[in-house]
Amino acid sequence: MASSPQRIVVVGRGLAGALVAWCFMSRGCRVEWWGNSTHSASRVAAGMFNPVSFRRVVEVWNAGAHMATMRQTLRELEDALGLKLLHDVPVAKVFANEDYRSTWDDRWPQKHGVCQWASRGEELSEAGIDALQGPSGVGRVHASGWVDVPALLDGMERHFLDRGWLQDRAWSVKDGLPEGADAVVDCRGVGAAEELAQVGVT
Repeated sequence: MASSPQRIVVVGRGLAGALVAWCFMSRGCRVEWWGNSTHSASRVAAGMFNPVSFRRVVEVWNAGAHMATMRQTLRELEDALGLKLLHDVPVAKVFANEDYRSTWDDRWPQKHGVCQWASRGEELSEAGIDALQGPSGVGRVHASGWVDVPALLDGMERHFLDRGWLQDRAWSVKDGLPEGADAVVDCRGVGAAEELAQVGVT
């Protein structure tokens, strides 16, 4: 006899909770998504993504895998929710001085990993952004953009509500494992930091 699917309670109605709930649902679990969306920091997040660390002009850790997973997940969400969530928009890094530009441009002769995500430095006039001031030029990251996080959250809430899986219900560590659940995943974020610190999670 086939075993029944695991019942997973995901707590926290921000971006982390939405993606964790989606992941478990995609694996065939019975998912309940708990929390209150009105105080989610994700609601005011810019949603920008950028695989380049500007401080040292390097690609962020495991950028290729992260970008591929992000795009696949968002495509699946767009199809399921009927929404446009992923917006590809280049990011321009205005160079602070000639030393920084040299560091940036030196990546290309080195065949550095960052080169797959960005372009060599250019003058602002060449980049078509004359409104900015930057005598040392600008570097563009072409593999960047933003995710419409509020639309994603609204769409996910409708998706879960239609299936009876959305609950405006609070949870705290002292409540333990909800009755009948196989696991609870805490995605409450910074709003739960004080409580988690009391039980040794920092």
